[in-house]
Amino acid sequence: MIRKTFNFALSAGMAALLCACASGGGGVAPTAIAPTAIEPLGPSFAQSFAQSREIAGRLGLDDDNARASDPANLPTFGTATYDGIAQFGRSLDAPASLVIGRADLTVDFRTRAVSGRVTDMVSQRGRYTGELAIDGGRFDRGAGRRDAAMTLDLDGRISRPGVSARTIDASLLGVFANGGKAIAGFGEGVSRGPDGARPIEAVVAVER
Repeated sequence: MIRKTFNFALSAGMAALLCACASGGGGVAPTAIAPTAIEPLGPSFAQSFAQSREIAGRLGLDDDNARASDPANLPTFGTATYDGIAQFGRSLDAPASLVIGRADLTVDFRTRAVSGRVTDMVSQRGRYTGELAIDGGRFDRGAGRRDAAMTLDLDGRISRPGVSARTIDASLLGVFANGGKAIAGFGEGVSRGPDGARPIEAVVAVER
């Protein structure tokens, strides 16, 4: 069960995210966009790549503590919605392998339930249909700032024209950040298709 030592996963995974974004991989030059510039039909891969870099920078995801917030200080009632980026692929250091999509999360502070989805997915090879569900279970108010406050399960089936559908199954360690105004998570899982199962790394970074 994924639970402890969140900072290790974060420092390795999120630093990889920043390095990958900064590299611009495969000759794709990201263009700067505002965080709110996600369009209904979905941004391009370059735009999504640039946005993931912006969000990572704001959340301090190259910092071992990722500006993590103590869940004990979060509200005890009400709900909040978060939006941002999810990305997954063979390696966060290999932009050509990445699929990037819009992530939306809802947190119910009374029940501690966390849920959401990933849509508008795109890679350097094209756009994907389908969506991924994000099930965060119930966040742990006693996690403090050093341990994961939740485990985000990322599951679903995606496909693009001319390519067999793949099933994504990943688990991410997640924390609240910036006083509860953001959620960041990193983890790993598998992508299954006709050619078998492939290991993947995954990141979710969302804000409200």
